[in-house]
Amino acid sequence: PIPTTTLKESIYHASASSLSQLIKKLDDEINNLLIIGHNPGLHILTETLTNESIVKFPTCAFAKITNFNHWKDIDAGILNLESLITPKELKHD
Repeated sequence: PIPTTTLKESIYHASASSLSQLIKKLDDEINNLLIIGHNPGLHILTETLTNESIVKFPTCAFAKITNFNHWKDIDAGILNLESLITPKELKHD
């Protein structure tokens, strides 16, 4: 299937709790999800879902979270923070 993009302006300044509720409503046929939003919501959501303490979650950071089977089952502290990439870590020409 061709990936689709959905724009929800409410995500940009959403709280971690609001983001979590949106994620839990997703269809399990969706295998991957990319959320582009704003802090502190994304920072707090990442810490909550992974039980990791992230000192700095800068603008344009990318967090890859794994280890779940169903969107509705994401719960605080059970997921893995596979990687956190910040803009400073990227190579620039």
